[in-house]
Amino acid sequence: KVIRTWYVTEWWCNDFIQWTWQQWIVVQDTTGPLLDETLEDLVVSTTPWACHAAFVPEPVAVHDDCNAVNRVVVSYGAQVIENYQGALWLDPGLHKVSYEFYDECGNVTEETRLVEVKDLTPPVAVCDFKTVVNLTNGPGTRVLASSFDDGSHDNCLLDHFDVRRMNDFACGNISDWAGYVDFCCEDV
Repeated sequence: KVIRTWYVTEWWCNDFIQWTWQQWIVVQDTTGPLLDETLEDLVVSTTPWACHAAFVPEPVAVHDDCNAVNRVVVSYGAQVIENYQGALWLDPGLHKVSYEFYDECGNVTEETRLVEVKDLTPPVAVCDFKTVVNLTNGPGTRVLASSFDDGSHDNCLLDHFDVRRMNDFACGNISDWAGYVDFCCEDV
C-alpha cells in the first residue's frame, strides 16, 4: 500500500486556506495463474482388474506473473485431489474433470477437460481343454459357444460368446463367428 498526502493551499492577500487529503494506492495481484498449454480431451482405459479407470492427472504447465502457483485442485464430483497427489476413479463414459490453479494471493483460474473412459482391455478367453460332442444319425449337432467356456472373464463383463470352426466347409459350413457351431459325421 502507498499513502500519498495531498495539500492544496489557496493563497489570497495575507491569508490562506489549506485542505489535506490522503490518497491510498493499493497494488495487488487480482489475476489468476495462466496456463501455458491447452487442456486437451483425453481417452483413458479401464484397469485390467475392474470396470473403471484410475485417472492420474499429469501436471499442467502453468505460471503466474506476480508469484508462484502454490496449489492445484483436480476434481470430479465429490472426488478431489490436490497437487496431483492421487487418482480419480471414473466409470466408462465421458466425464468433465475440473482443474483449479491457485496463486499465493488466492487468485484462481478454473479450467475443465473432458476425459473419456473406454474399456480397451481385451477379455481373457479360457476354453475347455476337451469338449465331447455326441453325433446323431441326423444332419448334425449344434453346440453353443458357451459350451466351450471354462471361466473366460473381462473387467467390464463379457458381452457374448462366439465360436467358429478352424476349417472351412466342414459339414457344409463356412467358419464365421457365431453363437454356435455345427458338427457332423465328416468331423470324425
